[in-house]
Amino acid sequence: MSGSDGKLYGAVTIFCVSTMLPSVSLAQVPVFTVTPEESDVKFFVKASVAIEGRFNKWEATLTFSSTDAESAVLDIKIYADSVNTGSGMKDNKLKSKDFFNAKDDPYITFDSTKVVQTSPSSSDVQGTFTIRGVSKPETLTLTLDPKDKGPGTA
Repeated sequence: MSGSDGKLYGAVTIFCVSTMLPSVSLAQVPVFTVTPEESDVKFFVKASVAIEGRFNKWEATLTFSSTDAESAVLDIKIYADSVNTGSGMKDNKLKSKDFFNAKDDPYITFDSTKVVQTSPSSSDVQGTFTIRGVSKPETLTLTLDPKDKGPGTA
């Protein structure tokens, strides 16, 4: 999204993940399956008129190198043309060259660099957020909603 100065304005993105958690012993590394049917990639943009919505199509991986929650790596790939504000007119404007430029830059990405656990079910995830080829540091909130303690698939 660009303003009159041509710079990209950042959006605050909240990423909620619904997962089924496996039983974890000290010898096991947690495995989480992101379930798009029960998860959301939402956004809020502060402009002359506040805009909020979600993306309907995205992919995410949440990988751990140890049982420590802060060893997590979160990578998100969002399809810019799946933006959904509930208004076709706003959606078309956001997909246009004035904002996401979904035709020429079809993906919005986030690659984590650091995870800081803030509670047993949430973490702040620092990383690089890229829209239209412009990368900026951003912190997302990752909320885990454990619905089951089953085999780690959802």
